[in-house]
Amino acid sequence: MTGYSDKLNRKQAAKRIGKSANWLATKGKRLGVPCFLIGGTYFYLVHELDEWWESQRYTVNTYGPVRSSGYVMRQKVSL
Repeated sequence: MTGYSDKLNRKQAAKRIGKSANWLATKGKRLGVPCFLIGGTYFYLVHELDEWWESQRYTVNTYGPVRSSGYVMRQKVSL
């Protein structure tokens, strides 16, 4: 069962993931950060925010294609 006592407001959630509240309001929506909109205020559940954070993990594939700049292209890892 989900506990709603571990909810964060936008400022707290942004601090937890190391971004600004403005970033979370604009790009966070586009990236699918899970949230609730209640009475004009956005709330984020800690466990959902942590799960979303982990789903954003990237790894460098050392066997993948290399760009002309010399950097290895990144690939998203599914967990």
